Parts: sequence; structure tokens; C-alpha cells
Amino acid sequence: YMKMMGVNSCSHFFAWLIESVGFLLITIVILIIILKFGNILPKTNGFILFLYFSDYSFSVIAMSYLISVFFNSTNIAALIGSLIYIIAFFPFIVLITVENELSYVIKVFMSLLSPTAFSYASQYIARYEEQGIGLQWENMYSSPVQDDTTSFGWLCCLILADSFIYFLIAWYVRNVFPGTYGMAAPWYFPFLPSYWKERLGCAEVNHEKSNGLMFTNIMMQNTNPSASKTSPEYKFSSNIEPEPKDLTVGVALHGVTKIYGSKIAVDNLNLNFYEGHITSLLGPNGAGKTTTISMLTGLFGASAGTIFVYGKDIRTDLHIVRKNMGVCMQHDVLFSYLTTKEHLLLYGSIKVPHWTKKQLHEEVKRTIILSTHHLDEAEVLSDRIAFLEQGGLRCCGSPFYLKEAFGDGYHLTLTKKKSPNLNASTVCDTTAVTAMIQSHLPDAYLKEDIGGELVYVLPPFSTKVSGAYLSLLRALDRGLGDLNIGCYGISDTTVEEVFLNLTKESQKSNMSLEHLTPKKIGSSSTNGISTPDDLSVWYDPEGYHSLPAYLNSLNNFLLRVNMSKYDAARHGVQDQEQATMSSLIDILVALSILMGYSVTTASFVTYVVREHQTKAKQLQHISGISVTCYWVTNFIYDMAFYLVPVAFSIGVIAIFKLPAFYSENNLSAVSLLLLLFGYATFSWMYLLAGFFHDTGMAFITYVCINLFFGINSIVSLSVVYFLSKEKPNDTTLELISETLKRIFLIFPQFCFGYGLIELSQQQSVLDFLKAYGVEYPSETFEMDKLGAMFVALVSQGTMFFFLRLLINEWLINKLRKFSSSSVIETIDEDEDVQAERFRVEKGANDYDLVQLHRLTKTYQLIHKKIIACFGLLGVNGAGKTTIFKMLTGDIIPTSGNILIRNKTGSLIGYCPQEDALDDLVTIEEHLYFYARIHGIPEKDIKETVQKLLGRLHLLPYKDTVTAMCSYGTKRKLSTALALIGKPSILLLDEPSSGMDPKSKRHLWKIISEEVQNKCSVILTSHSMEECEALCTRLAIMVNGRFQCIGSLQHIKSRFGRGFTVKVHVKNARVSMEALTRFMQLHFPKTYLKDQHLSMLEYHVPVTAGGVANIFDLLEANKTALNITNFLVSQTTLEEVFINFAKDQKCYETADTSSQGSIVSTDSQDDQL
Repeated sequence: YMKMMGVNSCSHFFAWLIESVGFLLITIVILIIILKFGNILPKTNGFILFLYFSDYSFSVIAMSYLISVFFNSTNIAALIGSLIYIIAFFPFIVLITVENELSYVIKVFMSLLSPTAFSYASQYIARYEEQGIGLQWENMYSSPVQDDTTSFGWLCCLILADSFIYFLIAWYVRNVFPGTYGMAAPWYFPFLPSYWKERLGCAEVNHEKSNGLMFTNIMMQNTNPSASKTSPEYKFSSNIEPEPKDLTVGVALHGVTKIYGSKIAVDNLNLNFYEGHITSLLGPNGAGKTTTISMLTGLFGASAGTIFVYGKDIRTDLHIVRKNMGVCMQHDVLFSYLTTKEHLLLYGSIKVPHWTKKQLHEEVKRTIILSTHHLDEAEVLSDRIAFLEQGGLRCCGSPFYLKEAFGDGYHLTLTKKKSPNLNASTVCDTTAVTAMIQSHLPDAYLKEDIGGELVYVLPPFSTKVSGAYLSLLRALDRGLGDLNIGCYGISDTTVEEVFLNLTKESQKSNMSLEHLTPKKIGSSSTNGISTPDDLSVWYDPEGYHSLPAYLNSLNNFLLRVNMSKYDAARHGVQDQEQATMSSLIDILVALSILMGYSVTTASFVTYVVREHQTKAKQLQHISGISVTCYWVTNFIYDMAFYLVPVAFSIGVIAIFKLPAFYSENNLSAVSLLLLLFGYATFSWMYLLAGFFHDTGMAFITYVCINLFFGINSIVSLSVVYFLSKEKPNDTTLELISETLKRIFLIFPQFCFGYGLIELSQQQSVLDFLKAYGVEYPSETFEMDKLGAMFVALVSQGTMFFFLRLLINEWLINKLRKFSSSSVIETIDEDEDVQAERFRVEKGANDYDLVQLHRLTKTYQLIHKKIIACFGLLGVNGAGKTTIFKMLTGDIIPTSGNILIRNKTGSLIGYCPQEDALDDLVTIEEHLYFYARIHGIPEKDIKETVQKLLGRLHLLPYKDTVTAMCSYGTKRKLSTALALIGKPSILLLDEPSSGMDPKSKRHLWKIISEEVQNKCSVILTSHSMEECEALCTRLAIMVNGRFQCIGSLQHIKSRFGRGFTVKVHVKNARVSMEALTRFMQLHFPKTYLKDQHLSMLEYHVPVTAGGVANIFDLLEANKTALNITNFLVSQTTLEEVFINFAKDQKCYETADTSSQGSIVSTDSQDDQL
């Protein structure tokens, strides 16, 4: 994002480099002070130490940069980088052991790992310090060891060379493989003169500008591989308004194409955006809008064609283009640790570093490109609208042009009067309404009947039908009650109607594939042998603990003198260097096993964290999976797949026949250790799963816990153990060693790691005894060996797993009972809300399906009766989502209770605000999975799934993984999951957000059908139109409390009076004052409520003649007042909502409190 805002790659890199160097320099200074003044390195030159540590720090920064180019996740990069850094020290152990036997070339090769070179160079500092002369300028290029081919100075040069090698590789990889975002350079880019000319500021500037779409189409059609000369789609469309001649082209798209695999997301798009104009990109989900914006900002590169921004080709001058570009992303890209002011200062300093005061105050004409699903927003703001469909340009022009070309004329919208009792006879008869309208205007026809709305298209207005128009509107004013109509409005063609007309011709849309599907890759560990450095062996099998360790060296020396090298190797007699080398290799392999399985086990359990994070776990519980079933199923699944790396590790041991892990019972012991480590580790990881809100953070935390307890416990015990052997008369040290060993048994990591070391030690003893002809039975499974560790692992796994189940079942219920307390009575309660509360408290609630009584979550008190479709409205932070989380058991009420009366079929269907979907599972697989959870018979599942796919228009995408679906398609899937099993209660949290208008209206139709089938729906939405179309009753929340409750018509008549008039004029500056005077002249006390560019909204008080009179006057003066179109309606729900919303306080934590909850409810009870 910072690159899109104008920060070039070089500046970004050096800012990071300077920050890292500054931090490390402080560390270096502190370290040198400790080394010099602590008399650790008193003889060594301090300035050489400073240069040495600086050299190594530079290489660490370079290595970090190299590692970073391979990852998109910060947490994963940090974890893998730390492991690579540790592993990079391992070659030093081998190097220092057999230093004299290694050639110069091998040393150079091993020193390509800077940690190894650093450790090796540090040996020279220690050697000179031991000689009492310290490292000085005169001896840094010589060695204190005879016949040595290396030196300290030589290794410092190698470390510096490593740094440049790391940076060079990272620079190349970053350019050729930029990751998810960015434009990839060809693999041969270092050999392109144009690349270096651009970097050196010598590139020629291409001043080509667009001269119109006709020229662009002719020019680009021959070069675009996706275009067909014979296809009518690529000819100049008659649906494009003539280009303005007097405006500067700010941005020009020339044959832009974007292909993802075999899918064409944007197809030969040619479009101009003009300076001083706002151009909106509209289209259904998957039309290519986001992909187009991404290519405009340089986030993705085009597969074909190019984009010119004020004459600059985005392919060659992207860094120049970005300096003059401002971007508001679809999702917020902010620094969590910066304030609002600091954000503005940061990006302000990026954008205007060399601007003068005069330039800052000059009026700048901008080219504004807007992408939105809110068509009223596009209509109000846009000078031009471009409609995309299937990646191509369907039509383009001003809102007025599009309405003329694709509009139907006047639309009459009527809202049905809804009765809370679905069995009542007072329902709207659509046939009677249609007959009444056609009695006045025979050419009128019913366009839509969705939910609670009827939309009629009226014939074009003319003098001939003007009287019929007025008579119809007056008849509606008089007969609303008889027709069971709540309210109505009349409007000219809107952009939304243009959108719906255009999308009718397309039956299916292609999807924009924004990301490649990530593949889940598990890691495995290679097993090996681990033995201590000092191996003590005793040949008396009855008392081998008492024989001095030096006897082993003496006997080996005697044997080597009298045996050939072949016989010595065959009988296991090795020289000291070989024995040390073998021990070191065993240690490295053992550490690799521990680190490998620390990562492996963590990678398995992160899936559970992801389900908890996305609320998929909660959705499964709501769908019918019990807590016990969920955890047992996950445990069996994880253990089954965990057997794969375990089997691989055992296979490696068996193939190479590693003695420490293969001989006699050792292979069985290793297999059991690996298996029980997974058993114990999965259990405690499940226990912590609910504490994480980020999968990456969970993964790195799990790995760090494994490594911290594993390595630290083993090292601590080893230190005490060796100290006790050095001081055999000190019984305290031996007691401490045994005590620590017993204490550390509570850690699975210790049991696993130390178990491997114990096997190596035991096998070393047995091998030595066997070499002298002494056969001693293996004690692998004895309690003083590995038996105690096996018992500890089994106990840990069982205890942690049952604790996981106990917390969900027992503790949550206890917390519920504990948290149920009385609530102080509220003041200033609305009379309708008060009446509803009295009704619930008196027990007059026999027909309530869902009841909330005195429900409180820290900051709110609510009461609710749910029948048919209940709408819950409120601004962000009012408490809507919190109510849903309490209804689903995601969080616990502070007080009060929720009563859900069970009916036939499934109890609850839930569509959460954020999609609880698995990115790696297809749409059809989601439906099959949840159908089985709901208990639908296997023979009926296929039919159920196919019906839902067809009903939600998901058949074209059924085999697509959700990671590659558009946001609107995901919302359809979430709704489909809520409908599985014919639930008696539907909880829909903003179900239509992100959907295009056509999909949104189709969803309304489905929800209305569910209500008609006796399903109670609780709905939250930011769309007032949606609530008017669907809700039989609703409540408006402000600051966590209900401010009003009742039927739609009751709330409108009580809190809103008069009429709303929205007028679009050709020139707002000229026409606004004249129009306002006109409205106030004919309708006294009228006032201007709102204004956005050319759109004016007036509130007209109750007046004689009603809608008919207002319509007649505006239509008659349409030309004189420069009116392009207008809308006249009775008081809308939006007007009532806005009046209440003004009282909302800005509680930032109001709807996000669940994030701070340390307990999540998994059980679903009838009474919570």
C-alpha cells in the first residue's frame, strides 16, 4: 500500500535497513562494553570487535531480507527465519571438530552460512585471547594454529561477501517473484538496458495519450490475444455515450486484459477516465471491478494491454504514476500502533515532500475512479458510469444517458402492510392492487413482487396520460387501508433499475480469481542418533556405574594398537575424534527431530484455531455438532494424519538402521515416543486454541512453547547432571538432578526430547559392553528409563483433553449461573419498548419463538419478541452483532436470559456477519458437510444440496473453492448453509452485504419464502430498503438500548410525518436556489435536508393533495427547474433511522466486545 501511495522500493528498503542497523548498533555497543569492561576479552582491540560485530550484523540483516522474500506472512517468516538461523550454526560444530581434515574449499563453502563463519571467526578471537596477546590489527590476517589455511580477517571478508550474496539473491527473487501483489519482472531483467536506464533516471518518457475509444479499439484489437475480430463484443459499442471533447484524459485503459490460469477476469477493456470527473465502475459480483482497480494501482500486472496515467505508461513509469495517486482500498490498510494524526503525517510527508506553500493551496483537478455496490451513491456522485460485465465494458456514459438508454420510465413502489400474525386475513392482495392500477393506466405492469414490496412500471408520462397519473395517485392516497398498503412512492428511472435491466440479459457471471489457492504442506522430521559428548562405559554389568570413565579411553588405546582399522571399526572401537564426531551428529539429529516435530504438531492444530477464528466452529455447534463430538473428531483426524510424518520418520530410521533408535527395542520405543508426543501435544494445544485471534500467531506461539520448554528443560537438566558427575562427592547436585528430571516430566517436550537422548546414552553403553563380549539386557521400558516418560505423556494427553471438554461443558454453565444478576431499571424508556417489556415480564408470551428478557452484555438492556421477520437496526456499535453473538452462544450475557422454544425441524440457522467458511473447500462440499451435520438422511443429501445450489444461483460455482469466490458469492453460500435442515429460526446478520442489486433482490425473495413457510427470521441490515421489503416488525437500537419497537407502519406513522422528495438537477449551483424557492413557495415549511453534488433532498410536511400534488407540480416544471429526474415518497424508514442515529454515542468497543472475551460458549441449550 505504501508503494501505491508513492514510496519507491529503494526508499522503502533503505528505511528498513537504516532502522535495523540503528537497532543493532546499540546492541553492539552494549555488547562490547560488557566484553571489555567485564574482562571477558580484555586484550582484544575494541575497535576491531566493533567492526567485527557490525560486519556480522549486516549479514544477519541480509539473511533476514533474503528469508522475507519467500513469505507473505510475518509470523511464519519470523518462525522459519529463526529456525534457519539456528540451523545455520550447525555446520560449525562439524567444522571445529574435524577442522584439520577439511580442505580450504570446504571451509569456504561452509562459511557461506554467515552464522557458521561468525562462530569460526570467534574461535580465533578466543585463541589469541588465551595466548595473552588478543586480536590486534597486526595478527588478524594470520592464524595462531600451525598450518592453518584460514584467518580471522579472511573470515570477516567472507561474512561481508555473504551479505552481498544474500542481498543479490533477494533482489533478484523479489523482482521475478514479487508474491501475491506486484508486477513480476522477466527472469532475464538484469540484462535489459531499459531496466537500468529506468533505475538511473535515463528512461525515455512515453507521452502517448488516449484520443478516444474508437482509436484505442482499432489499435489494440490486433495486439490483444483475447480479442476476436469477428466477435461483436470487441466492436465499438453503441451503448457508449460520445466522449467529452473539452476534458483532459486522466487515465486511459488500452485493451487491458487479465487472465488467471484459464479464467479471463478482465477482457480487452478500453476505457477513458477524465480529469475533473468522477467515474464509477459498476457491475455484478465477479465482473472485474476489483481486478481493474488493482491493475490501475499496479497491485497486479495486466496480461495484455496497458494503462496510461496522464501520458505515463504504467508498465514503465509506475513509480512516477504512484507519486500522483491516492488510493482508498476496499479493506483498511492501517498501522495499528499509529494514531490518526500520525497516519496523516506519514502519508503527507510521502506525498508532498517538495511542495511549496502555494502548491498546497492551489485547487487541483483530480481524476476520481469509484467502485461501489451502493447504486444510490454512484448516482449521486458520478459524472460518468462504466458498467462492466464478464470482464468487458457493457456500457458507459452519464447517469442521465444510461437512464434514457436503459430506463423503463416511472416506477411506482408500494410497501405491503404486514401483520405480525401470519394467519390473519388482512394481507395484501397483489391481484387487486394490479387491477386498481391498471384501471387508471392500462399499460402499467407489475415488475417485481419481492418480500414486502410491489414495483410497477408506469407508461411514459405525457399530456395524454397526465390526468390518469394524478387520478391513480389520489386513489392510492384514499385507498391505502383498503388495499392493505402501508406506504408508496413514485420515482423516475434510477441507476439501480438500469443495473437490474442490464443484468437480466446475463445468466451467469465469471469470477475474478484474486489469489492462488494456498496448499497446506505438512513438515516431517528426520530421525537420528543423539549421544552425550563424554561417554562413560563400565564393563562390570553388576556395578558399571562405579568404574572410572578414563578406563574406556585406555582400553580403546590398547585395542587400537593391536587391531587393524577394519577390525576396530567392525568391533565398534573408534578413536576419540571419530567418537566425538559421531556424538555430535547424534546431537544434531536429535535436535532436528525435536525442532521438526515442534513445527509439525503446531501445523496440525492451527486448523482448529482457524475454525475458531472464522467462527466455523461456532456454526458447526449451531448446526448440531456437540462439543464432545467436535473435539473427539478433530483429535482422531489430527492423530490419523499425524501418523504420516511418524511413519516416514520410522521408515528413515529403519532404512538407515540408526543404532541408537533401531537396535532391539529402540525402534518400538521411538515409535511410541513419537505417537505419544502427538497425543499429549494436540491435547494442550486444543486447550489454548480459543485464546488466539490470528492463525499465524497461534502457529508461532505453539512452536515457541515447544522449543522453549523442550530445549530449556533438557539443557538445564544436562548442566546439573554434568556438574554432578564432575563433583561425585556432592550429593546435593545429584539430588537436584533427579528432582529436576521428575519435575520436567510434566512437559511433553521434555519427555520427548530427553527420551531420545536417553535412548542414545543407553545404546552407547550397550554397544561398548557388547564390544567386550558382555551382553546386557535392554532396560528401555523400565520406569527409571523411558517408562516414566511414556506414563507422563499418556497422563498429560488424557488430562489436557478432558480439561478441554470440561471447560466447554461445565465451566461455561457455571459462569452462566454466576453471571445472571439483576439489572437496574432504565429511564426514559419509549412507551412501545416499555409495553413490550411488561408483556414479557407478565408471562403473556406463549406464542413467542425467541424471547430475550432483561438481556445485558455489560452495556445494554434489551427485550424482544420475535414473530415472522424481525428487523434489528442501528448504526455501527449500537449492539446488533452482540445480540446475535449472545443468541448463538458465542458470548455470555452479563445478565438476563434467552428462551428459545423448540419446534419441529432444526432449531437455528445462522448466517454470520463474517463468512465462516473454509478457504480450501468447495461450495458443494460445504453444503454436503453441513447437511450431514444437520442429520439429513444420506439418501436425501444430494437432492437437498442441488436444490440449495439452484435456489441461491450457485450451480456455476459449485466446484470452486471459497478462497476463489467473490464476496457476494460467499454471502450466498453462508445463506445457503443457514437454510439447510429447514430451521424454525433464521438469524441473518447483514446477509446481503457485498451483493450486487440483482443478487440482493433474489435473496430477499428467498427470505420472504422462508417467512411464508412459518420460519421466524431475525435480521440485521444497514439497508433500509431491505428492512422495508422484508420485516414485519423491527426495533431501532441506540447505545445498546431499544428506542422504538413495532410494525413498520407503526414506527413510520409515529416517528416520521410528511413526504420525502429527492431531485437530481443538471447544474446544482444554478438550480438549487431556484428549486428551493419553488418548493417553499408551493409547500410551506419545506426545508432542504441533504445535498450531494447534483442531488437535493427535501422534507415536505403533510400537505393537501399528498404525493399526487407534489408529483404534478414537479413534472409540470421539470424543464424550467433543470430537473433530470426525481422521486416522491411518503416518509421512509431511512428518515426515521437517521433521526434516531443522531443520538448514537461513539463506543468503539460496543460491537467488538466479544474479542476480549476469554471464554467462548460451545454448547447450545434451549434456555441460555
